[in-house]
Amino acid sequence: MKGVRLVLALIMALALCVSAITPISASQHQSNVKEVDGVLSYWGGVGELEATFLFKMEYEPKEVVYTPGGYIEVRIRDLKLGVATEWVEPPVKLYDLKICTRNYKGDVITVQGVPIAHEFSKVGEVKPEEIVFRIYYDLSTFVNVKQGIPEEFTAKYWFCGGSVEVIHASSKEAEQLINLEATTSFSVHFIVPKTPKISMEVEAPSEVSVDKTFEAIIKLKNSGEVPVNLRDIVFTELEDISVNVLKSGSGQLEPGHSTEFRLQITPTSTGFKKIAFSIPYSYLGVIEDEFTGYISFNVLQVAPQDAEQMIQELEKLKAELEPKLEELGQLHKELTTYSKKINELYSLANQIQARLKDLEQKYGELSQKVGVTKTIQVTTTQSSTGESSNPAGRPASQTQQEILPKIGYNELLLMLLGATLVGVIIAIALAAVAISRGGRK
Repeated sequence: MKGVRLVLALIMALALCVSAITPISASQHQSNVKEVDGVLSYWGGVGELEATFLFKMEYEPKEVVYTPGGYIEVRIRDLKLGVATEWVEPPVKLYDLKICTRNYKGDVITVQGVPIAHEFSKVGEVKPEEIVFRIYYDLSTFVNVKQGIPEEFTAKYWFCGGSVEVIHASSKEAEQLINLEATTSFSVHFIVPKTPKISMEVEAPSEVSVDKTFEAIIKLKNSGEVPVNLRDIVFTELEDISVNVLKSGSGQLEPGHSTEFRLQITPTSTGFKKIAFSIPYSYLGVIEDEFTGYISFNVLQVAPQDAEQMIQELEKLKAELEPKLEELGQLHKELTTYSKKINELYSLANQIQARLKDLEQKYGELSQKVGVTKTIQVTTTQSSTGESSNPAGRPASQTQQEILPKIGYNELLLMLLGATLVGVIIAIALAAVAISRGGRK
């Protein structure tokens, strides 16, 4: 039971809080709403015709802090045909009504049309629908901004224009009543915010290198109470300097917010440089002005920070190249060793080739000797007997077959063996070089 009572107590307390807050918020809302009893009276035509309309009207806000693009909302209800003279015969039509005011020059100007186009069939007829419209305002209408902005001012509005169409009771013809004899006016009090407060900060190096691009940042913060509309930055006094806007801070800058212009600058000559700039802006929709400043720096052949960066990069490159240089030294040693071995192989091959030439020459001389011996034996035998002197069953070329193998087989085998050895040695050498290079890659 205690738990239930506690919950009920909390609910009642919450209900009391809500009921207390609601009237306060409603009263705050109502405090800026103005109610007016409206009247519009027209006359004209033949016989002094007259028609009067009555209505209830409220508008808000009656007091407003000026902001560009703001408006006043007007609500009309219970519109009725209140009075009509005896010569006025229904239907009675009301239309083409407007809202007027005076500008700072004193001229009457029309600022808004009123969406009323109603027809009444009798006196006392009430239109039940609510008519709602907005009146948009502009500071330049009421204030000469070139001569200064007041902290506050009051603008007066009223219903103007309009036309009433009636039927003349005598002639039965339509008549237009365009003379507005009595109208309804209302006033709005404007409070103008204070002048904008913008803080500006420039970030850029004091020393830079020639022909080397660097970045500069212009920061702006709105510490005032008025939104500011920033436009594109404009540069002057650009001598041997190119400027590129990487990021633009243009646009609406609300109170308490910050923005920045990020620039890319490249100087093409040495010496002290100064870039003047301006940032045009507007506030309250009509007031124009600009923020100005400059970026200064000294251009050197090589700035200290750039020199230090170059040294760091060179040290890093050196650390990366040292292991590779050691590998190259080792590879050079191995290649030198392989080169010596290849030279030795080529020298050995040359010796074998020379030896083969000697063997070839001796083989040729022996072959010639064998041929002469064979010729002498055959000629002598045939000339002495006229018949073959070989015993029966013995081949006639027995002497050639016995002598040639004994003289030429050893030398021939040696020649073939030497040629094969030279080819094998050269192939091994070339393969070793190729394998070494492939391993290094």
